[in-house]
Amino acid sequence: MFSSAVLFDSFAGVCIKSMQTVMSAIEFLVCGAHPHVADRIQMLDVQPKMHIVACFLKENEAMLRRHEYMTLLIRGIHEIVQDIERDIALIQAECDAFKARYFTYWRTPNVQPQLQLLQEHSACFDRRVEYMLRFATAQGQMSERLDRMPPPTDDTTKAPPPSASTVVDAPCATSDGCDADRP
Repeated sequence: MFSSAVLFDSFAGVCIKSMQTVMSAIEFLVCGAHPHVADRIQMLDVQPKMHIVACFLKENEAMLRRHEYMTLLIRGIHEIVQDIERDIALIQAECDAFKARYFTYWRTPNVQPQLQLLQEHSACFDRRVEYMLRFATAQGQMSERLDRMPPPTDDTTKAPPPSASTVVDAPCATSDGCDADRP
């Protein structure tokens, strides 16, 4: 059985590689696609978000690999990246077929369903990245708190119990305020 660090290394690497593939596919699509399609894809802002997430995964590898839930979150992100990659491939195929048709300058490619799927998958990608960042932030804050806590003390360094001379007498709790019951 593989250790979780080996699985994380390989899975995070696969996820980062998938994001790089999607980013280059988007760049290729935006450069050669119909302006309407290119504008819609750029409005989704998928490429810059994936670049940021890939950099985050690379830079925080040591912190992320310590926790099993991070591997699960990265697996979820990888699944949605694969869906986005399929959406981009479908849009690219439709745009390529559109260029071969007559009167392309009068029409726009029929990629509305694929763009809708891409938009939904982009929103899902955002949510999953937000979950990952929340957990990473919470883990970082927890680590900071543990680092700031004083080391545990043993029984010899505890403060001694208060002596009888340090106990202060409290006023009488009777309604008339008398001190008759005191010695």
